[in-house]
Amino acid sequence: QWLASVEIFRFLAASAGVWVIYSTKYWLHASLGRSDRLLKWGIVDLVVTAGAVCATVNFGAEKVALAYTSVIYLLTCFGLKYAAYPIGLEFRKILQVTWKYLFAAVLTGLISWKIMGLLTLEVRIVRLFISFLVYGPVYLTLLVILYKGMKPIFEFLSITKQLIPKPKTD
Repeated sequence: QWLASVEIFRFLAASAGVWVIYSTKYWLHASLGRSDRLLKWGIVDLVVTAGAVCATVNFGAEKVALAYTSVIYLLTCFGLKYAAYPIGLEFRKILQVTWKYLFAAVLTGLISWKIMGLLTLEVRIVRLFISFLVYGPVYLTLLVILYKGMKPIFEFLSITKQLIPKPKTD
């Protein structure tokens, strides 16, 4: 009975990583003390997202999911540009720093999708486990290739180490 929902989640999954990037607009608005701009953008976000859902609702749940995913990509570009405007941070500068990570993520998603399409396994949990086994190594390999070294992995490990709480010494 749940098999029909697979396509819906495939479309929605394509927006998950980008939504994480899109959500940084909250941090920018909040750290700049610009809740007024966040409210204005929230209205734009609501109108565009609701409009996309309303425009596709008669075409089925898959089309609604595809429209939502498309809107997230669109709003990410304009939302970050709008949020960063007060400090003069240009969207192209954000892309200059993040494009390799984005490219690696999209390419890894496509590679994983293709590999999973070749598998004939019907057990969903096994397919999910295999997809995790494929995605991580492929993504890390692409990052090493794009950065011509291990720098992004070492940076990630360094940041992760900083996030781990240190035990209190009395």
